[in-house]
Amino acid sequence: MNRNQIFTTLELIDGQIRLTVGEFFNSNFYIYDVFTSSSKGLAGEQIVDEKEVIDTLNSLLALARRKIEIDINSVSLCLPSYSITISERTATSPVNGKNSLITQTDIDNAIRIAYKSRVEEGQEIIEVIPIDFTVDNDETHNFVPLGYRSSTFKIRYNLLTLPKELINTYKRIIKACNLKVEYQFLDTICLYEGAFSEDDLDIAVLDLSRFTTRLNIYRKGRLLKYISLGEGIESIIKEVATTYNMELAQARELVLVNGNARSELASDYSIYKSEINGRVSYLSERELSKIIEAKLNALLEQVLSETNNLLFKDKFEVVICGYGSEIKNLDAKFYQLAKVETSVAKSNVLGITKANNIQTYGLIKLTYNNLGQKGYKNLQIENENDIITNEGNKEKEFSNFDTLTLNEDDL
Repeated sequence: MNRNQIFTTLELIDGQIRLTVGEFFNSNFYIYDVFTSSSKGLAGEQIVDEKEVIDTLNSLLALARRKIEIDINSVSLCLPSYSITISERTATSPVNGKNSLITQTDIDNAIRIAYKSRVEEGQEIIEVIPIDFTVDNDETHNFVPLGYRSSTFKIRYNLLTLPKELINTYKRIIKACNLKVEYQFLDTICLYEGAFSEDDLDIAVLDLSRFTTRLNIYRKGRLLKYISLGEGIESIIKEVATTYNMELAQARELVLVNGNARSELASDYSIYKSEINGRVSYLSERELSKIIEAKLNALLEQVLSETNNLLFKDKFEVVICGYGSEIKNLDAKFYQLAKVETSVAKSNVLGITKANNIQTYGLIKLTYNNLGQKGYKNLQIENENDIITNEGNKEKEFSNFDTLTLNEDDL
């Protein structure tokens, strides 16, 4: 993505269409606004009514164009990760460089061979992610062996495929809305370029902003797993609105603000009535605030219980995507619940915007140095000036390799 570039991401997922409009500037993503609309044409990631999805998307595009006052002709398309199949493959390629030295052309040819891999009938290749390279003397490298002498070399890679029928449906929807696909990405990767990191890090990308919490795990540019971890913040918002008989907008405000502000805001709504199994009860604003806080903490505990066995190495990175006002404090909760002593190597809050006096979307990136199972520090990071810094040493790998993606003509 180019510097100072305006972008629009399109997601069709969890029964919703979501457009995120923002700008890529100084290596950060800044979100102008997020537009969402429920669609009966979507069932999870499946498109069950193409026309309804097209009509809803056109309406959402018109709203975004009016509010942001920019013309939206292209989008970055989120591919439906639950439908993606991941398989590990290998391919061998001859070296055509002078004196049998591996060149970038040789690497490109190997990637082209990988893109021609055989797949199951009805599937289509969407991505090839290199894992490592082996040269003639059986040395395996997790970096691109440019300049190495070899007659052939072998590439090990992850092959990602999607059902052809689903891809063709996406093509028709994009064309019907007079859009072009500028980039494609997997879930939250659009807001975080480091997902395919060059550093020696394990990376967990958590997306809390949907009806279900999603986790993508990466290791040295290798996509390891997609996991669904139960309810997300959207489901908590809906539950609060239903249980306490309030509008979704009110419930959203109460759930998304942090603890102290939540109690103050709740007082504006006075006392809440709850009817469960025929019994009517009344809650004060403080009691309701505590219930919401408990639900959010339970969500994080569930996330950590699922991820502890999958992560972490000596250094790891957690990227949390969701609603900005809540994720601002999630880093401290992550320390507390993970029960590991850590020091922050780098932290950056990206893409937080305000709408109706609440922060609606954001992303926080944290890089950790794991100091071992020695208890934990409950770090309260209020702003970037309070962040503890410890840059540490990083070993660059895949430094000469850019992960290949399909262009808009291929999609």
